[in-house]
Amino acid sequence: MTDSPDFSSVGRYAKSLADDLLFTRMAEAIFSACEDIGFITQADLSPVPPTMTDEEFRVLITAALKARVQEMFDNRSSEEIEIDVNAQIESGFGRMLLYAVFLSFAEHNIFFVKR
Repeated sequence: MTDSPDFSSVGRYAKSLADDLLFTRMAEAIFSACEDIGFITQADLSPVPPTMTDEEFRVLITAALKARVQEMFDNRSSEEIEIDVNAQIESGFGRMLLYAVFLSFAEHNIFFVKR
């Protein structure tokens, strides 16, 4: 298992999504959620992004978008955050965001596989 990266350096693709800090928060959330749902990291050429079920995708994208909304709007209620996150998922924003984060991890030689 690879140690978690310096998330402040995971951000080459951040310019098209948001500022570096926002991308950093989303990367942290995805890394943590990957561990929570049973992915491990390894330094090899696993698929980017890893193969995942629809439910696993939903967990990861929800974690990333929740971190994004919380970073942007720190005074939102949990209900407002959930509404924002669901709207972003429905709009399709999440898929490209998730791919960008996994590409940044891959640049740091961090790949995720199922346990």
